[in-house]
Amino acid sequence: MDFEGFIHSIADLDREGMIRALDRKVGQLQRAGDARRGKLTRRQFMNQGGFAEAERARDILFFLRHGIHANNQRDPFGDLLMDRLRAKGQWPFST
Repeated sequence: MDFEGFIHSIADLDREGMIRALDRKVGQLQRAGDARRGKLTRRQFMNQGGFAEAERARDILFFLRHGIHANNQRDPFGDLLMDRLRAKGQWPFST
């Protein structure tokens, strides 16, 4: 499943469920990156997109936990999850 599919698959969860799922995803991406890092040069690893996907997942996780965008960068997937939580009355921030 690609990252977009993953985000859509967790969009119907409650806030805590989204946070748990994203936390697991970040861990999976980091472990995969660590396993590949020994076999690839740093440039190859960066170009494969695994690093960027892990960073994006971490940024969305930060947004769900704290209600502010990491690095002042809005993410459409973070906004999608926020909108879903607002619709359920589960968004605790004024963002």
